[in-house]
Amino acid sequence: MKQNILKYGIIAGVALVGYFLLFYYLSKEMMLGQVGQLSSYLIYIAFMFIATKQAGDLDFKGLLRTAFAVFLIMNAFYYVFDYVLFNFTDKSLINLQKDLMLEYWQKGTKTVEEQNLVTKAIQNGDFHTPQALLFAFAKGSIGGFGLSILVAYLIKRNN
Repeated sequence: MKQNILKYGIIAGVALVGYFLLFYYLSKEMMLGQVGQLSSYLIYIAFMFIATKQAGDLDFKGLLRTAFAVFLIMNAFYYVFDYVLFNFTDKSLINLQKDLMLEYWQKGTKTVEEQNLVTKAIQNGDFHTPQALLFAFAKGSIGGFGLSILVAYLIKRNN
């Protein structure tokens, strides 16, 4: 089972990085925007399903463990890729991301005071340090656990 998790986690991590590289070369704005980010969940879910299906006839806890471990491995690949891309490969992405974030968040603010606070927070934010990415990894793992519960439930129900 552990080899299965590692195998599918690595394959999925490489696929995820390849997916973002494709977006990077096609459109950096799409890669950083909601299209690239939200559509990547299809890769997460697909590989979590594949790995749990291949895991055999496990109890719910075993299926959950398999799905979540694959998610964690994929996410580790993503955050290493993110760190290298933003800090070494293309430092201009940091400013592009901040511009996109400002555009998105300013639409949702109601007052000038809120807009100023959001603008200041984004402009002063450092989103691609090891500490920030480790925190994002941990925070994202909560959602990944929820996805894992859903995947394990659906696999168990269909078996």
